[in-house]
Amino acid sequence: MIGERFDPQEYARQEILPLLSQLAEMTAQRREQADYFKSLVTSLRAAKDKSDLVQTFFTLSSANVMGFDYAPKVAKLLDTVLERAELLSASQTVPLAERH
Repeated sequence: MIGERFDPQEYARQEILPLLSQLAEMTAQRREQADYFKSLVTSLRAAKDKSDLVQTFFTLSSANVMGFDYAPKVAKLLDTVLERAELLSASQTVPLAERH
């Protein structure tokens, strides 16, 4: 990885997209929840730049205030997704001079 440029869209597609897809599958019996996660999958797949990621993660961040009653396994996976999205977002706000 030395000398390689970090691509946040690629990271999100590799590390976050599969988890969002899994959430959509896990909530298939709860249509509103499944549709919410499917929309995030679609949005993340279509992300072309940092602003698209920010928009997707902004929508994702509202997951806990949507009024959904998540099953415990769904809630745990959602926490993992939210954590990864938060870390990715935070990494993009670090000034270039401070990056390693």
